Amino acid sequence: MRCNLCQSKKTIKKLTIKTRDRFEIASKVNAKNYTRFWYKCNDCLVFFNVQKLVNKKKLQKISKNYFKIDFPNLTPEERFKNIINLTNKDSDNYYRVKRVAKFLSKTRKHSKLLDFGAGLGVFLFKLIKLKFKNRYKWNFFSFEPDISNKKIIKTNVAIKNIDKNIFKKKNYYDFITLNKVLEHIEKPIEFLTRLRSILKNGAIIYIEVPHIYGALKKNDSSLVSLHYNIYSKASLEFISFKLNFDILDLKIISEPSKKKTIYAFMKVKKNVR
Repeated sequence: MRCNLCQSKKTIKKLTIKTRDRFEIASKVNAKNYTRFWYKCNDCLVFFNVQKLVNKKKLQKISKNYFKIDFPNLTPEERFKNIINLTNKDSDNYYRVKRVAKFLSKTRKHSKLLDFGAGLGVFLFKLIKLKFKNRYKWNFFSFEPDISNKKIIKTNVAIKNIDKNIFKKKNYYDFITLNKVLEHIEKPIEFLTRLRSILKNGAIIYIEVPHIYGALKKNDSSLVSLHYNIYSKASLEFISFKLNFDILDLKIISEPSKKKTIYAFMKVKKNVR
């Protein structure tokens, strides 16, 4: 089986899942003879999801609206308020905002930040309200395809959401955040190569993803069918090498939600391999 990330064939099957998860049930994936597999790449140490093509196509139809499956009894506005009202010590987002703001405070010129896959906009909401050094030098944008989420962003965050032609403006953004986004991308190198085109040379990209630590546990929340890849330190280092990014900071953390997460700040260098 070829690795999603580095394309190596040095992979090994590590986990077989025989019970459909909530997304597969909602997508009407057939329960008869159901199996799904997680493989580990021995080269880049990424953990990747292998499933039948017919099931993958069914899942893609709900991929932009999966919040409705996770939170069927809550409106987007209620979910937004629940997250915003968490105490700092209980909020994953609080620490994420602090990490990113530390980097933003170092800017010396007017700059543009794009939160790609902004969800409900809770990250941007808190970041914009935080009075970090040089806050006035940053303009904020979001890219979020989900219709209900876009409405929440417009109402609560009041920034421009880039609905279409996201890759039209080349060399435009100074900072891009990918908060729990990359695990939903099947071919991350292809995706990040495209994303690189809208970043200026010297721009910063922040990647935050589930860590491979819990991936060998059958009940780990990161092993859902909508996740294609679970990352390790080595796999993020492979990304930086392949795309000619400099790693400025990389850490594995345990979040208040008990999730095991890895994040990295990477700087875009001039010449892409």
